[in-house]
Amino acid sequence: MREGEDFLKTYPVTAVLFLINVIMFLLTEFTGEPGNTDTVLRLGASYTPYIHDGQYWRLVTSCFLHFGIGHLVNNMIALVAVGSILEVWLGHVRYFIFYMISGLAGSILTYSVELLREEKNISAGASGAIFGLIGIYAILLLKNRSRLGRGTFLRVVFGVTLAVLPGFYNKGISLTAHLGGLLAGILMGLTVKAPEKSVNSSKDSEVR
Repeated sequence: MREGEDFLKTYPVTAVLFLINVIMFLLTEFTGEPGNTDTVLRLGASYTPYIHDGQYWRLVTSCFLHFGIGHLVNNMIALVAVGSILEVWLGHVRYFIFYMISGLAGSILTYSVELLREEKNISAGASGAIFGLIGIYAILLLKNRSRLGRGTFLRVVFGVTLAVLPGFYNKGISLTAHLGGLLAGILMGLTVKAPEKSVNSSKDSEVR
């Protein structure tokens, strides 16, 4: 219980984002068949014809929906691995804003590309937002590599790998969302000063 309380206290935004994604997944599972595309669409997945007709809220809600338990687990592990580092470095408010901008950027790029190609794919997932975090982390890593512990770097590599893999075998996961989030993250990372201390230098910033 103590470890859970410490995590919630140190990384409240990451914890809340994690819970929202899990709650939305459970809602999907209990209101339809597991991994059912129609259910995910009904709850807010991205679908170009609907967005084009004015349902712009899908650009945001799609970032909190997932196709199946594997998709959710991979993204949530990546969220904790990368997000817990950046929440300490960026601060809670800026971290949340950057997360949402990254997710929205991924959704907008996906919508724009599908509109141009006249495609009608149903897509969802937190990967766009997470790839934004990855982009921010990559820039900060380049700015201040000497202050990062080896464990921090390996943890992020592990999280990134889990975030990338589903895109190669799940058609519901949009690679354009990954790219949009990543580009947004890189641009935002350029506006951020390098962290003043290593994440591993404080016991409060350890992932538990």
